[in-house]
Amino acid sequence: MQTALMTSPTQLPYDLERTVLEYAAEGDRRMALTLLLVSREVKRWIEPILYRHITLSNTAQADSFIRALDSPHPHSPHCFTPSIKSLSFTYGVTFHQAARILAACTSSLTSLSSHIEFSRQTLNISLDDITDFRCFMTTSSPALKRLSVTLQPFFLCPDPNFRVPILQNLTHLSIFGSSENCHKWLWTGLDTLQHLTHLALEIDTSTPLQAIYNLIPRLPPSLRVCLVILSVKNGKMPLGQYLADNNEVRQMISGDTDYRIAVGTTEPPETLNSIMSSCVAGLIPVSRWEDVFSDRAAWGDAEEAIRFRTRKPYPG
Repeated sequence: MQTALMTSPTQLPYDLERTVLEYAAEGDRRMALTLLLVSREVKRWIEPILYRHITLSNTAQADSFIRALDSPHPHSPHCFTPSIKSLSFTYGVTFHQAARILAACTSSLTSLSSHIEFSRQTLNISLDDITDFRCFMTTSSPALKRLSVTLQPFFLCPDPNFRVPILQNLTHLSIFGSSENCHKWLWTGLDTLQHLTHLALEIDTSTPLQAIYNLIPRLPPSLRVCLVILSVKNGKMPLGQYLADNNEVRQMISGDTDYRIAVGTTEPPETLNSIMSSCVAGLIPVSRWEDVFSDRAAWGDAEEAIRFRTRKPYPG
C-alpha cells in the first residue's frame, strides 16, 4: 500500500513574514497593490508603504488627495500622514493645493520637491493659503533633509532668508526659477545651515555671474558640492556661444573658481554637439528635478567630478 506524501505550506515566523512582504511592497508599487488583497493584517502592514512617496502632477490628483485628507474614514490618508516621507508637486498643482497638503504633512517629510507654476495663479492665492505656507516655513522640521524648489515669480521671494526654521536640517537644497533675480540676493543665513552638504542653483545664459561670486563666500563649511545648472531660456544666448565667449564659466567647469563648484546643464545632449569638447566633458547632464529622486544621478556625477579634482576619498 502506497502512502501519499503530504505537504503543507511553510509557516514563517510572524516578524519574518511581515519583513518579506514589506520588502516586496517597497520595491514594486504594483506588487504592493496586489498584497493589499491578501488579508486585512497584510493590508495593515502595506498601506503605510503606499503613502511613503507621494507624487502629485495635476490638480485632479491633488484635489483627490485633499479630499482623502479631509475624510473621516479610518483608512483615509490623514491616518497615514506620519508615513509620508517624500512629497513631489509638479507644475499642474496649484499653490492653494500645495499649501493645504503641506499643512497636514510637515512633521514627517524627509524630502520635498515643489515646482509650481506661480505665474498663472498668483491672483488666486488667498490669505489662508499664505498663512498655511508661512506656517510651513516657520515650523521646525527635524526630518526634512532634501528640498528642491522653483522660486517664481521673483516678487514672491525677492531675497530669500535661509534662516527660516524649515531649512535648518537640510542636507540637499536645489533652487530653480530664480535666474533673473538671484544675482541680487544676499544669501542671508545660508552659511548657518550646518548640515547642508549639497546645493544646486539654476541660472541661465543671461544671468550675471555675480550671482555665483556673491554665493561663494556664503557657502557653509559643511558644503561638499555646489552645482551650478545652466539653462537657456527663449531668446537668450545659446549655450555653445555662451561657453565659447565666457572664460569665467569655463574656469568654474574646471574647478578653478572653487573646487566645490561643478557645472551642469538642462540642455538636451544634441545641443552640446557644437560645443568645444573640453567644456562638454566637464558639463553634468541635469534633467528637470520634478520628483525627489530625479536628482541622484546629477549629484553622483558632481561628486565624481570633485573627487577627481581633489584626488582623495570623499567623506561619507
